[in-house]
Parts: sequence; structure tokens; C-alpha cells
Amino acid sequence: MPSQIYVPSLPVARGRLVAAGATHLTIPGVAITAQLTAALVANTVRYFPILVLSDCTIDQLLIAVTAASGGGTTARLGIYNASVDWVPGTLILDAGTVAVDGNGNKTIAISQALAPGRYYLALNSDSTPTIRLMRGSLAQPLILSTISGNALITALTAAQVYAVFPSPGTAIDTVTSSTTPFEYGIFCRLSAG
Repeated sequence: MPSQIYVPSLPVARGRLVAAGATHLTIPGVAITAQLTAALVANTVRYFPILVLSDCTIDQLLIAVTAASGGGTTARLGIYNASVDWVPGTLILDAGTVAVDGNGNKTIAISQALAPGRYYLALNSDSTPTIRLMRGSLAQPLILSTISGNALITALTAAQVYAVFPSPGTAIDTVTSSTTPFEYGIFCRLSAG
């Protein structure tokens, strides 16, 4: 009788779309359903939960400003580990700042490897620019414990003075809910490697 060899199944990398001369964007582990815009709240970190299902490297973070703030204003982007309870953990990357005093796509080039796990993309601003958001759902959506008429969690924020991101992350102090899925405002470009 031949012996059986156990071969563990490995997750399949999600891949990235390269078409028409451009490498397009994604949000790891999120299924997008719609787009909208919203103004940021100054001195408030906004956390965007993502699930990384297979090893990947992100080579660019992007926000899209649709209504600029005053001259010289900026926004800071970063990545945090998240616990099994979705508590912001150690800072993985403070990617730096982008100008939000003009409209358009604002990018930061990075090279950040992420292993499978839970993470937060983090965004804080010293002003109130309006940015493009995408509504989307994680494979495990975040739902209020009360299952009220507005049971879907749409935003997780914390009051935080605008500065370099701390480690660990500032504890979430506001949970916003609605009848629509989570709102994401940071987009990722996956590296070929």
C-alpha cells in the first residue's frame, strides 16, 4: 500500500491588475461595493481594517483628495498590526506625509512586506480635506453587537494629535455605524514580488 503524503494547502496570492500601461490599486482582503467622498476630521486617526490572506508586498499607499485644505496642510499614512480583537497594535510603518492642500492622487512609495494576518491602514490629518472613499466588506464584516437598524460598522477612529504615529496605536474611541459597509480611504499598490 503506497504511503500518503500530507501536503498543506497554501493560500493563493490575490495578485494585482496590470493593464493599459498601469499597475492598478487594491485594498487587501476587502470586497468593494461603492464609492463616495467624505471630509477628514483634523487630529483624528482613522483606522481601515484589512485582512492579508497570503504574503504580499505593498509598494505604494495612496489617498485621493477631492476637496483640498488650506495651504501647507498634510495627512500622515501608516500601517499597524491588529489583534484578534481588532485592537491597534505595534506600528509596522509610519509612511510619512502627503500634501492635502491640492486636489488629486497623493502617493507615498514604500516597500512593506506583510505576512498573512490582521492589519490597519491608518490616516491622520492636520486639516479637513475631503477624500475619496470606497465602501467595502472584509471576509469577516464588523457588525455592532446591538444589531440595530444601523448595524454595519463604517468607521473606527481615535482622537490623536497630528504627529508621528505612536506604537502601539491609539485605542479606538469612536465606532461609527450605518446601513452600508465600511469606508476605506487608503489604497494600496501591490509589488510584483
